Amino acid sequence: MKVLVGDRDSLSRHIIVQTLANTSLEICSVTDGAEAWERLNGDQPPRLLILDWMMPKLSGPEICKAIRERAAEDYTYIILLSERIKQSDKLAALDAGADDYITKPVHQYELLAKVQIARRFLGKEDKLSAMVQQWRTMLDNLPFGVACLSRNGNVLRANKVFAQLLGQEVKMLIGKSIIPSTLRRAGDLTKLRENMRQSKPFNTAEMEIIRQDGVARIVTVWGRPLSNMGQGTYQIIVAEP
Repeated sequence: MKVLVGDRDSLSRHIIVQTLANTSLEICSVTDGAEAWERLNGDQPPRLLILDWMMPKLSGPEICKAIRERAAEDYTYIILLSERIKQSDKLAALDAGADDYITKPVHQYELLAKVQIARRFLGKEDKLSAMVQQWRTMLDNLPFGVACLSRNGNVLRANKVFAQLLGQEVKMLIGKSIIPSTLRRAGDLTKLRENMRQSKPFNTAEMEIIRQDGVARIVTVWGRPLSNMGQGTYQIIVAEP
């Protein structure tokens, strides 16, 4: 696993690098936030960051916010370093997106303990990501379309077949409300909305969907409330006759 150490202070940076030298981590170090951000946007970026709060060009909290705001498949674990000892400063670090906080000067045993926690967390995250990928692969290989909708009809999840039936890509559907634009017949729209509102299941309902290209298609739709997925979540299954 790669770890990026970003610290403006050469002595502090040396202590951190030497402390981690025997941990089997692949260590790289930088002196300012701009170089840290460049490393994070390169090939095979580090998953574990140890960043000084007061780095020049880009501060530690600024990098934290930028990382949390961008879309990324792999989680990045961030330990923020600072000479600030107030509780409000620690809360500000966590609000910025840091996972942990170490007060400088860095104590070696505390650093090793924090890094071990980070490695366990990322290990579990990788296992979860692998399970999610297996779930996606299974859904994408189904012969019918599956989607999970929020209470207001926004798409939370969808497989490839569902997107293909609508003439779109999965990434273009996520977070969008598709019901009004897809179901043009008043009866179809009312049926789905009422069942979602009342959390009622329904079976083999024939509906007309309108694809992205404007082509109408008759499909069979099943609906099920998903109580274990959060309040208001609803699953629809769509298949061609």
